Amino acid sequence: MKKIWTYLLWSLTISSYGQNFEFPPISKEANTIQDFSPRGWFVSDSIQGDLNKDNLLDQVFIIKKRDSVTVKDNNGDEYLIQPRVIGIAFKNASNKYKLIETNKRLLTDYNFPPTYDDPFNLMTIEKGVLTIEFSFDYINGNFYFYTYKFRFQKGQFSLIGADAQYVTRRTMDFEKSSYNFLTKKWSLTIGTHTNQDPPKLTEETKWFDLNVDKAKTFKTMDRPGTWPVSKESRL
Repeated sequence: MKKIWTYLLWSLTISSYGQNFEFPPISKEANTIQDFSPRGWFVSDSIQGDLNKDNLLDQVFIIKKRDSVTVKDNNGDEYLIQPRVIGIAFKNASNKYKLIETNKRLLTDYNFPPTYDDPFNLMTIEKGVLTIEFSFDYINGNFYFYTYKFRFQKGQFSLIGADAQYVTRRTMDFEKSSYNFLTKKWSLTIGTHTNQDPPKLTEETKWFDLNVDKAKTFKTMDRPGTWPVSKESRL
């Protein structure tokens, strides 16, 4: 896991910036998802699905500031970013949307050169579970992937599962850690390609007990790779 750990330390350094930007308030109720956007913001992405088992189509949406703002990281370096917020809204019987939760930290706001892609990949809703995926493919020519799964239970969106994966671009060897916060177990899979022609994939998976003092929720999740969920890796 040394490769993942090295990357994650790098991620911690560049992904956090000082609190010199104040997010505007977001309406608690709206007729449409667009109405949740404060002045100067817009909905950049959204999906719908039943998240609380009432047979109504709820919405998960991303609002983004139209204009860039200058922020400073912990080293004092300045960056231009367009802040974003993820929101979850339940639809009610009156066909209005009630804002349930927001997260202002999960979406990374790096200052990307034109050749780098936004690490936010996609979000989906299936069987009441909200899945959010991220991919990083610009560090030392290798790939890093994060997947988070949230489910509404006990009045909040709890993190029920997550994956973190590192892939070497040249060999496509990989290390993947998968966490199940319901069973309190996690696995580490290490795979490699042999020198055979054609190459053959071999992999080994080991399981461990998952000891987490306090489980994460949608509201408390930070940027990918910044939560030390175990001694071996971060989420």
